[in-house]
Amino acid sequence: MPQQSTRDDDLHVISLDPLMADCGPTTLHRPRSMLMTAPAQPAPPCGPATVKLRYQPRAARAARQLVQRKLVEWNLDELIDAAELIITELVSNAVKTGCQTFMVVKVRRPTETTIRISVRDGSRAMPVLVRARENEECHRGLHLVHTLTEGQWGVTPDAFGKTVYASLRRHSATPTTERTPR
Repeated sequence: MPQQSTRDDDLHVISLDPLMADCGPTTLHRPRSMLMTAPAQPAPPCGPATVKLRYQPRAARAARQLVQRKLVEWNLDELIDAAELIITELVSNAVKTGCQTFMVVKVRRPTETTIRISVRDGSRAMPVLVRARENEECHRGLHLVHTLTEGQWGVTPDAFGKTVYASLRRHSATPTTERTPR
């Protein structure tokens, strides 16, 4: 399998929670400088952030904190609510895979108005978008992701699992015109 090249500034780790642990080398491509024994350092304000999380339900909280902090840094506060719902769904789905290693959560900003959230897990089972029946309490998460991202989500399989990603875009503000009283 050909190695994917990455730039050092594409991979940053932020430590927000005891669930986030640096486990040394992984199957992900990380520069040697990122194989730390010291506590993780925050990413530069404009850079992406990547974190490894244990497959535990509490991981969703840590992932939401990561996403929220990056969106605040990028002045994209209006995307926080939708991004938190999306990352919660992606992490929850990863937790359900039953994998025993670590998932990798990444948030980056490919354009000024777009963020991409991704979760890499060790399962090759692909997510399926299904329409839940009215009385069902499950099977609504990916439909929510699909709606919030306007269909801009997907899956990239790899030899050791998959990455599920979702892109969320800030819509430009529509100018408002004041009405003058008659």
